[in-house]
Amino acid sequence: MRRVTRSTVRAALGLAAIALAAIAPIPPISGAAPLSTNSSNHRFDPARAKVVHDRYVSTVELDGGVVTIRPAPERMRPRTNEAGVETQIWATSQVTSYRPQAIGFGLVTITEHAAGVPTVRNLPAWVGLASVAQIAFSCPAMTVPPHQPDPPLLTPGDAAVVVGDAQGGPAVVYRARSAPCVSVVAASLTNALEAVSVPWTALGPVVSELLNVRAAVPACSGIGGIGTGGSASAMTVTVYALVPESPVAMSCVPRRFVDETVALGPGNSPGAPPPLVTSTTKILHGVTGPVRVVGVSPG
Repeated sequence: MRRVTRSTVRAALGLAAIALAAIAPIPPISGAAPLSTNSSNHRFDPARAKVVHDRYVSTVELDGGVVTIRPAPERMRPRTNEAGVETQIWATSQVTSYRPQAIGFGLVTITEHAAGVPTVRNLPAWVGLASVAQIAFSCPAMTVPPHQPDPPLLTPGDAAVVVGDAQGGPAVVYRARSAPCVSVVAASLTNALEAVSVPWTALGPVVSELLNVRAAVPACSGIGGIGTGGSASAMTVTVYALVPESPVAMSCVPRRFVDETVALGPGNSPGAPPPLVTSTTKILHGVTGPVRVVGVSPG
């Protein structure tokens, strides 16, 4: 089946689509640790996490200890280096448009559990900490003055991307409780999904501002979004897939090809601007590989 995806002329739309695809199905986890104003990490700021020589040297907690990152023993050496895992962590789709705060090696324990997500207990792992950007939320019109939850949230809008150091280890994302639009949004724990630009081929020329493409989608993954950007002379098309960052025990589809119809113009609705893309527009392929989504504005 062919889907029609209407893209704007800004590549950032692809990142927004990735965020929606990754966030929409996430169920909240229940039984989170109770809030306590007496916690030693009350309203902890992840930007203050202490990392020395790519290792956490202080204990970090999210949501009052639901996630705990402890310094690893000095004798424990990571098998992968920070440069090798940093690209993967900051390409994690669940934290699209978050602000990066810290990245380092440590021992991680997550006390909560979610269906289909591996247990994390004293896991030697690389951890990226990030904070949600206010622009990532779209709040409805408020009829009452905004107020903070009482008691206040410990780590509102913070997230931890945890990637096990051992090959084949778990890779998960914990997003702490937040209150972007007055009401509290429950925490979530999910398997990490990496945003990857995948190869595609055109199935024909641009016709009526539409381009049919065939994308090579990796095993266990799916299309996360399509981004376009350029001008009337040249337009770049990038197809994003959401790829599991660890071989989670699941039954999944093999590598396959997926057909997409990309709408490159504003359409022919009343008052629409003139077509930007025509049959003479040069169509370019976006760079393939992991796509950094942390620290990137959605538009």
